[in-house]
Amino acid sequence: MPGPPADVARRIEAAARALPRWRIVSIDPVAGTAHLTRRTRVLRFTDDVRLSLTPGDGGTVVHAESRSRIGVGDLGQNRRNILELWAALS
Repeated sequence: MPGPPADVARRIEAAARALPRWRIVSIDPVAGTAHLTRRTRVLRFTDDVRLSLTPGDGGTVVHAESRSRIGVGDLGQNRRNILELWAALS
């Protein structure tokens, strides 16, 4: 993503605040970390979304991981969580 990690962290924070069912647990622009949660629509499960921001060539490299708190499978919800956040950042 373009910009330094601190700027990308602010963009992630703004995107998470604008998305329904998303909550910010913590964002640390200095450490380059973010912990968000997203509650699923129907069953109201909470998924944890963790991001790591590191400086890269001309911008910031973002590593994102989404995990379900309950159950073994997620029926693709974790992937959709990341895609929803990416779409909000575009």
